[in-house]
Amino acid sequence: MARHIFPPNTVIFEMYKRTDKVFENETTISQTYSSETVGLNKLNTANKVHTVFKNLIQPQESLKSNTVPVPLSGCVEHGILPDSINALKNQQNLSADIQTSVTEKLTGQYLIGSIAVGIYLMESTGSQEDWWAAAEQTTFNEIVEGLDWLSEEALSRDIKVVWVYAPVEKISTNYEPISNKHVPLFDILTLNWVFDWVDDIFSAHGFTDEWDGAFGLANQLRQTYRTNWAVEIAVVMDENDPDHLFSDNKSAYVVSPANGSLNRGPLVVMTYNNGNYQPWRMDYVTAHEVSHVFGTSDEYSSCDCGIEDSYLQTTNGNCEDCNPTPVACYMTDWISGYKEYCDFTAHELGWRDSYDSDGIMDPVDPNSGMFAWINPVAAGDLLRIRNIGNYLVNNILVTEEMLTGQNMDVILWDGGQYDNTIGNYGIYNVSKNGGSDWNELLNFTSTTTTLISNHNYNLDNISYLNNSPQYIRHTIFDSLGNIYSRPSFDVMTNTQVTVNTNTQSFPDGIYTSEVFGWTPYGANSNISTVQFINYVCGDIDNSGAVDIADMEFLVAYMFQAGSAPVHMASGDIECDEQIDIGDLAALVAYMFQNGPAIECCHSL
Repeated sequence: MARHIFPPNTVIFEMYKRTDKVFENETTISQTYSSETVGLNKLNTANKVHTVFKNLIQPQESLKSNTVPVPLSGCVEHGILPDSINALKNQQNLSADIQTSVTEKLTGQYLIGSIAVGIYLMESTGSQEDWWAAAEQTTFNEIVEGLDWLSEEALSRDIKVVWVYAPVEKISTNYEPISNKHVPLFDILTLNWVFDWVDDIFSAHGFTDEWDGAFGLANQLRQTYRTNWAVEIAVVMDENDPDHLFSDNKSAYVVSPANGSLNRGPLVVMTYNNGNYQPWRMDYVTAHEVSHVFGTSDEYSSCDCGIEDSYLQTTNGNCEDCNPTPVACYMTDWISGYKEYCDFTAHELGWRDSYDSDGIMDPVDPNSGMFAWINPVAAGDLLRIRNIGNYLVNNILVTEEMLTGQNMDVILWDGGQYDNTIGNYGIYNVSKNGGSDWNELLNFTSTTTTLISNHNYNLDNISYLNNSPQYIRHTIFDSLGNIYSRPSFDVMTNTQVTVNTNTQSFPDGIYTSEVFGWTPYGANSNISTVQFINYVCGDIDNSGAVDIADMEFLVAYMFQAGSAPVHMASGDIECDEQIDIGDLAALVAYMFQNGPAIECCHSL
């Protein structure tokens, strides 16, 4: 399986047979090199990719364990969403235009598939910091080594992760980056992004500045190398800087326009030494930081326990601040986590097969649960669905059979596209009959079994909590098992909605409430059942409690032409199909004379 592709003519891959035998009749391959000693001896050390390959086979492990660096603290930063920016603007009475960030360009949703890699060595026009050939090669070696480790871990789960490299570039800048604050930086005082020397990367490729440039370059890399995703790695020389840190004590980090899986940026920034990590540990720093691009969270002290920036919206369960027994992981620290990974981080990368255990990871499993409910629509409407790049992904002609919802004006789109693939989680543009577009969110069902919970009966009311958007079948059976009522039958119900059904008009007796949810792509809920008697024996006034007020209510009904009980069976304590003095006597004995428990005509 290919792990690294260096266009136009070199591939590093893993095989289970000797390459000279496999390719002996392949005329398009000019030379192969294996990890065996005889293969390594053939390498051309003047070739940068050959040197990368040799470093993968014989890494500088002794140097990596020489000293112990501190954790990569605070290496994930987010900007502020436009609404929040406007709120701050109003709060501070600012009159200047606000430069909002791009929030809907998805260039690295999960770490599965192929990833284009752009490596940019920042070369200042000054003389304080300059690159030299050996440092450039070391940087290339270590970045590839870090990404190779991620591919190796993916392969252990039968996941394909292939890195495709653009030629390493030196980017000229008038800044001396290491002498300044780290960028990109969101300035809370001006409410503007500061990119400074980072913009030089984008302008060198013909793009505008700031986030438009970052995403523009990432998408150019994807298109050029035909990959699923892209990541940009900017490396700053810091050899002559005393602490190898930017002026605000940062060294390696990832910055995103805003919180959330729809807002992650494609840019990683590192320095040559990364504080006290030193160049030969850049592989660890690379794996750590690039993983942030694909949704992982920091797990060392001061981490965010509840953050859900990943595609699968998983929480940061290995955060040291909320997990008393965190496990070793490369998102924690160097000492315990170097070349260790845990399921918490794997799930954040999208490496989880929770849907049907078929070996295909949830984000790319065509059987997994993607859904968007589109409304209002009617039979005969033609819907055109476009992705955020404005490419048409599907046309849907609405038929009567598709319609659902309480008003029968909703259809469920399962994310299916023209090429029989499933669309990624995110925002899609929908137009109806050639009209104006509106946005719909294609959601991800994160668990195999959707959930119905909090199913209860209380005082003529059945309630339950629907935890996933799905079609609901709610059926109420009588004591003989016959269907008495169907409050919902295949009605699309939103997530986190409590549904209530009033049973006051039901004949007094025993009932079973059954709630079941389903989706067209195979995810079914648990079957939740609650058996109940739709009255409380002795609760004559239907207040939910048996007390003195019930005796007064019964006396008024029997002797003073008072109102009849809501549930007549609640007063038929002797269960002789009538309310008379015997029922009143039984209630008094129960309440005041330590008489026997009352059950009326029904018991569970």
